[in-house]
Amino acid sequence: MLTSCSGLTSLMVEDNMARKFVQLNIDKQVAHVILNRPEKCNALNFDMFRELDEVIGEIQQDRSVRGVILSGSDGNFSSGLDVKSVIKSPMQAVKLLFKWLPGNANLA
Repeated sequence: MLTSCSGLTSLMVEDNMARKFVQLNIDKQVAHVILNRPEKCNALNFDMFRELDEVIGEIQQDRSVRGVILSGSDGNFSSGLDVKSVIKSPMQAVKLLFKWLPGNANLA
């Protein structure tokens, strides 16, 4: 637990041990989500979508969070969808689209 000069208490959460591609830091009621796949300019693949879904769930459970910052590592936000990963597994891509498009696409 940290106490700032203003006397406000904040708890910094960093539980990224199980995740490889998406980091979550919560500090002073702000969740900072960092896309972390710099070798591919943070392009979104299936593993990143799974980790993003997990992080979204964690943020939804934390009632103290009042805002979310989404950024990318190494100076890149995201180059978008990793097309090579989609081509390798088209059925998995279809399942992913059906899961994300109806509701979660509006979270951004």
